[in-house]
This record gives sequence, structure tokens and C-alpha cells, in this order.
Amino acid sequence: MSELPKGFVLDAPAPAAASPDSGALPDGFALDQLPDGFALDGASGTTQTAATPWYQRGDDLPVASWNMDKLDTSENMKKKFDDLKNIVGAGTVGALDGASMGLNTRAAALIDAATGLNGHFGDYSAALKHFQDSNFDLKDENPFSYGMGNAVGSVGAGVLAAPSIAVKSAPLLVNVAKGIGLGGGLGYTQGVFNSPDWSNGKQTMTDGLDGAQVGAAFGAGVPLLARGIGSAAGYARNKMNDVMPGIPRASANALVDAVEDYGGIKPVQDTLDKLGPLGMFADTTHPLAGLAKGVASKPEGMPLVDALRARDLGTNGRLLADVDASIGEAPLLSNIKTTIQDNRDNLSPYYTQALNGAKAVNTQPLADSLDSSIADVRGPAAKAIKEVRGFLNIPGTDQLDPNPRALLATRNAIDGLMTNETNPQVIRHLSQSRVAVDNELTNAVPGIKDVDAMGQELHRQDSALGDGSMVLDGGKTAIDPRDFSQTLADGVQPAGTLVGPSAVPLRTQQSVRADINRMVGTKANDLVALRNMTQGEGGWNKQKMYDLYGQEPADGVFDSIDRNSHFRATNNDILGGSQTAQRLEAAKSMDDQLAPTTDDLIKPNSTLFGMGLTAAKQYMIDPIWHKFMTPDNVGTRSALANVLSSQGAVRDAHVSALVDALNRRALNRPVAQQFGNQSALVSALAAKSLLDNRQQTPPEPSQP
Repeated sequence: MSELPKGFVLDAPAPAAASPDSGALPDGFALDQLPDGFALDGASGTTQTAATPWYQRGDDLPVASWNMDKLDTSENMKKKFDDLKNIVGAGTVGALDGASMGLNTRAAALIDAATGLNGHFGDYSAALKHFQDSNFDLKDENPFSYGMGNAVGSVGAGVLAAPSIAVKSAPLLVNVAKGIGLGGGLGYTQGVFNSPDWSNGKQTMTDGLDGAQVGAAFGAGVPLLARGIGSAAGYARNKMNDVMPGIPRASANALVDAVEDYGGIKPVQDTLDKLGPLGMFADTTHPLAGLAKGVASKPEGMPLVDALRARDLGTNGRLLADVDASIGEAPLLSNIKTTIQDNRDNLSPYYTQALNGAKAVNTQPLADSLDSSIADVRGPAAKAIKEVRGFLNIPGTDQLDPNPRALLATRNAIDGLMTNETNPQVIRHLSQSRVAVDNELTNAVPGIKDVDAMGQELHRQDSALGDGSMVLDGGKTAIDPRDFSQTLADGVQPAGTLVGPSAVPLRTQQSVRADINRMVGTKANDLVALRNMTQGEGGWNKQKMYDLYGQEPADGVFDSIDRNSHFRATNNDILGGSQTAQRLEAAKSMDDQLAPTTDDLIKPNSTLFGMGLTAAKQYMIDPIWHKFMTPDNVGTRSALANVLSSQGAVRDAHVSALVDALNRRALNRPVAQQFGNQSALVSALAAKSLLDNRQQTPPEPSQP
């Protein structure tokens, strides 16, 4: 017994009314109320003789003792330390077993047999049996520690020994086949090494084959698991890395996904380069057009809708401006015709000047020839010849007129007769008569052919204005490009005695240009028809346009028609009434993409548990999910509308941001796949190790 430690007092309540004569302990105070390990030294409560109780006499407190038997002893501490040592040892042995595939046990037995450290000098079988039994007992007492250590060791050895099971670049089936081979080989090796008795060849072979089967199964699963883990990791990293300045992440995700799904940014850039500064993302690929349809069906899509409508309203003006810039402004043909006629009228003074120095003409040979033809020809041709013969006489007489002016008037009268004549016989005889009259005039009036050449040039120009309106005709009246090219080559040659190129090709250009203006003005609402009219069947009109204006200017016309046709197609596709069902479907698809739900995670069923889970999903999980996981679709759609309808420099900035995001995805792809490969391999090796540990049984007596 010993006294209370210094500073300790017995805490017992003083009695409310104690008998002064009592020798017992105070009321409310009992021996069994002392703390554990303490006892009153010699106090029984029944042998007190003093008349006054001890707590009233001022005596010292009762002496107590401390029960040392209830304190932890060194033996207990040693046991706890031994338990900890066994846990660590089991984990270490498990790691060595996993890393060496069981060879460490045989190595330890060899050392023991060679050195006798554990009392088995010279007896390898006994040493091996000793270590196998010891390891099994350690594993049996500490299964978790041993299993975790074994898994870590197996993973480490497997990663070093078979890093190529999860091949990065080969097709999946090739990876699976390779995984089966490598996994089977590794499993067979592990099975043989872990076989307890190598002297039993049949059992050792069986253990190896069992290991090969398990290893092949896990090896086949590694590439599949790697693909899944890599895809999931890549998806998560992509969603985090898709950043476009000023755009919500969900909008950026949707845009980058749409661009990546259609082969990357190049198809988008190529289309935008072709469409020019007015092109939009909505004009480019099917996935982006699908996003545009979905956005346009929502109130937040009005910026896109307004931009499309405004662009479509400007179609006619853009077409006319582009055509003017490419092949010049369209002339007014009536003004050109008036100018040509005025120039014809202005030739009269030149004829007067030429006739002033002319000599008298002798038309008798010509008259005799016509009289002979009249006698030989019948029908309308004879009548026409007789009329020409009368032009040679002095009016009102049978005398030939010697005045050269009368001969010039005769030639002009013949031209008048030929203007509307359709009878080929009449035309032939009138042409012969005109040539005879013209030859006589040439001999009698020097310089008249120069004036004739000017008139002929004006006549050819007037004809070219009329013929030009038929150059782009289709169907049976379509002009072969080869014939047209020859016509232009002939038309550039000067008429008569004139020197220098003719203006006939210019008048043809002006006429075709006016015809194109007519097409644009009447076919702007049917741009497909306009394209067909300007380019023609089989590209005939395109080639003729090249001949008329040159390839680059003509391509400017075709490109403008193609651009605006593309714009019109986008407008009809996204806003057209016949596309209502497609737009609603696109809107639903977009909403599904922008707002992931818990439906793929939790699905209702008819079981009691399923109904309870469904109720929890509806009233607990979904509210939390939508609060924290569902993006702001209003803001997302609004941002998409602005991006999809952007033009010019703003659009180009978004293209650059998309390029950056796609580059980040490209850099992330091998990283994610490597992570998937490593994770799959580690998981498979760890799972196989744990499976092997669960299947092991106590070892039988072993042989080397």
C-alpha cells in the first residue's frame, strides 16, 4: 500500500447529518467508491473508536494504494510490437513474392541450405518447406497486408516486364491478340514459379497452364480497359481544356466537339476562305450547321436568325456589286444602239465628199445583164431583178441615169430589199446585182470604199449587240464554245479598208453583260437557276465567259453566284419552313449535349429497390445534379448563337481559338492514352495478384 500521489484528494460529499457518536464512514461515503487501483489503508468503517468522526476531528486523509496490476506491462507492449512487425513483414514478403513471382522463397531456401542460418544446412527441401510454411502462416495471419504487398510487387514487376501489352498505336484487335500472348506467357511463368513442388512435373505444368489461362484473360482485357480509361480520361481533360475567350465552357465544348467530329478545323477554314468575310460557322460543316439549327429554334438564337435574314436580304445588291467589280458595269443597250445609228447618219457628209469628185457612170453593161436575167428567171426572183433594173433609169424615162449618186441610191435600195427577204433565190439574185452595182461605184467614185468600210463596221457592231443576247442561251440554240471562239476571232478583224481591230467583240461583251444583269435581276431568288444559266450545261457558258472576259474576271462572277447560293442554302436549311422537324430534332440533340442528366446513371425498374432508387433520384439526386452539374443553357445557347453567326475579324478570332483548343486536344490525346495504358495494366496486374492470393492453399511438402 502507498499514499495518494501528491495533490490527490478523495472526493466524497460531506453528509448532511452525521451522528457525532458514529464510528462508521460518513453517510454517502463507501469503500467501493474509490477510483480503480486505490484502497483505504486499514479502514474498515466499523472499528472507529473516536467519538468524533475523522473528517470533523481534522485528522489526516485516509491512506490509499495504487493497484499496479492494472497498468500495461512490457509484455503487452512487446506483443503489440510483434503484431506490427508481423504486419509489416507480411506486406514485405508479399511484395517480394509478387515481384519475384515466388522465386524469393526458393532463393531463401538455397541460402539457408548453404549457410544453415535457420538450421537446415545441406537440406534444401526442408529449408524450402520451412519458408513456404512460414510465408503461408504469415499470409494467413495478415491477409490484407500480404495481399496489398503482393499486388504492389506484381504490378511493379509486370510494368517492367510487359509494358507493351497496352499498345498505343496498333488496331484494337491487334492489341488484344498481343495482350493474350503476353498475358498468357506472363501468367504461365508466374504459375510455374509459384508451383510449390517442382519435382512434380505434372502439377507444375498444370499450375503453369492455369496461370496462362488467367494471364491471357487479363491480357486480353488490358487493351479494352486501356481504351476505355484513356477515352474517359481524354474526355475529361478535353472538357476542362476547351477554353475560348469570352465563351462559356459548355459552348466551347460543343463547338470543339462539332469541329473535331468533322475532321478538324481544315474543312471549316477552307469553306470560310471560299465564302469570304460574310461566311459564318453555320455555313461550314454538318455538325456546326446542326448546332445552328438547334440554337435557331430557341429564343436565345435570335442573333443568329437576325444575322442570317439580314445577309439574305442583301443578296441582290451583293451579286450586282460583285459582277460589276469583276466584268464591269452593265451598259444600257438602247443607248449603244442610238449611238451606232447616229454614227451611221453621220456618214452622209463623207459620201457627199466622195461623190463630188466622181465621174459619170456607164451602167449599160449592167442593164443588159439584168435584162438577160429577167428573160431567164421566173417567179419572185424575176420580179426582184426587174425592180432593180428600173432603179438604173432616170425616173419617168427609159434612159439610163449616168449620175453616180443615182447608182449609190440603187445600191441602198437593193440593201433595203434584202433586209426582210427570206426567199433564198431572191436573196441570191439581189446579192449578185448588188455586187455588180458596187463594182461600178468603186470604179466611178474614188474613196467610196473607205466610207463603205465605216458603214460596214457600224452594221457589224449593231449585229453583235443583237447576237450577244443569245451567247448564254441553253438547249437546242446553245452555241458551241468552239464556234463562239472562232466568231470572236473573226469579229476582231477590221471591215473593208479600215485598219485596226473591230469593235465587234466589245459589242458582244456589252450585250452579254447586259444579259447577265437581266438574269441577276430576274433570277436572284432562284440562285440555282442563275448558276445554271451563267455556267451552262457541261460548262459551255463558263468557257464562253472565259473567252469574253478572261478567266479571273469570269471566275469572280461565278464565285459570287456560288457564295450567295451557299448563303441562301444555309438560310433555307436553318430557317426554312420545310426544315421544322429537323430543327426541332437538332434542338433536342443540342440540349442533350449541353445538359447531361442522371438518366444514364440511375434507371427506374419495377423492383421495390428500383422504385426507391427512382424516388431518391427524382427528389434528392436530380435537384443537386441540376444545381451543380447542369450548365446555364440560356447563356450557352446565346454564346453559340453569337459565335455561329460571327463574321469577319470576330469570326477569324474564334477560328484561332478553336485551333488552339484542338491543338490542346491533340497534345492531350497521347497523354490520356498513356494514362489509360498504365492504369489498365496496373489494374489488371493488381486484380490478378489478388485473385491468385485468394486461390492459394496451404503448401504441401516441397521439393526443389
